Amino acid sequence: DDLDLVLPRDRPAEAFVATVRASVEHPMVARLARDEPGAALERLKAGNPSPLDLSRMYVAAKIRVDVPEANADELADVLTRLATMYVLVPSPSVDPHDEDAVRAFAKRVLAPLLG
Repeated sequence: DDLDLVLPRDRPAEAFVATVRASVEHPMVARLARDEPGAALERLKAGNPSPLDLSRMYVAAKIRVDVPEANADELADVLTRLATMYVLVPSPSVDPHDEDAVRAFAKRVLAPLLG
């Protein structure tokens, strides 16, 4: 897995990039984000575990090696929800289809917030 090869200080930003990438590349999520972002959010929350839960668990597992156990779940939740919003409601600040722009945004904006 690519996140296992990332330096610890970059892992949260790269987890954000991976979540955005997975969302943008998933055919159903991409179609719903383009045509029905509200419906996409409802579908991402549905199920047990939901796709949003699965994404959060994946991110938490990848960053857990670098942050305290309790913080990993909270940080993963924030990163996953932010990534989801940037895909469903694109911002003029960052194009979710441009991985380099997403990475630069994550390092410039998210990394300082995350400590």
